[in-house]
Amino acid sequence: MTTSVATVAWIGTGGVVVGAVVSALASWLTAVVISTRAAGEARSERRRGAYGAFLGSLDEILSLYLTPEDFGRQLKEDPDFAPLARKALSSISRTSVGVVLTGSEEARTAVKGIENARWGLYAILKKPDDLAGLSSLLQQIAELQVSFGDLAKEELAGPPPRRRILRKRRPSAVGTEAMS
Repeated sequence: MTTSVATVAWIGTGGVVVGAVVSALASWLTAVVISTRAAGEARSERRRGAYGAFLGSLDEILSLYLTPEDFGRQLKEDPDFAPLARKALSSISRTSVGVVLTGSEEARTAVKGIENARWGLYAILKKPDDLAGLSSLLQQIAELQVSFGDLAKEELAGPPPRRRILRKRRPSAVGTEAMS
């Protein structure tokens, strides 16, 4: 059987076309993988920034008092204290938006608890003569800050690298059964 020049040309052309299609698919797949990874890293960075800003705003309100009694006394005696406290409470509200948009369900739940306490503090700022519940609100914010900080550490740490998982695997017990 003889092959003609046209047959050889068609085989060569087919090889080139198949090679081009495979190359294009490989390039497309690489681009998809890279863009997916980049999107995930960007999402992680946004979450990291939102969590950090939110924790900073909680520090801002908690740094305004040593004890609930001091908070109440300063609120009554220092005319500059109420605007500082309002600014710190506004900061909590502003930074909580980032957590709500980028955070996990657990983080959003924690933010809701802190927002409820924040509204209670706003009410106390409006009526500084009625300090009922101030101690519990400040304690609630402090406790939620600690639990949110722990949650943030856990979420932002991410899964361990695959190599560490492989190193921790124990040898299979299949060979040990024959020895006993």
